[in-house]
Amino acid sequence: MAVKSEEKDNNLILTLNNGDKEKLQQLLNEWNFKDYQSLLRFAMSVMLETTDKTLTITKQDRDVKVVPADIFLK
Repeated sequence: MAVKSEEKDNNLILTLNNGDKEKLQQLLNEWNFKDYQSLLRFAMSVMLETTDKTLTITKQDRDVKVVPADIFLK
């Protein structure tokens, strides 16, 4: 698994490696975020703003609804 999480002393510790770390680094660079904290705060804020738990992105000049894969949901 490329992402592991641990809760310790009221903190969340995320360990990323392999492709997930590379994707996070790619986002940091492409979106020009100053650090990982800023990137994660932005992503969380965007997700919290949606009322129907979907996001719409533009891909190849088309609007596409994006939802989490079932495997990610409880």
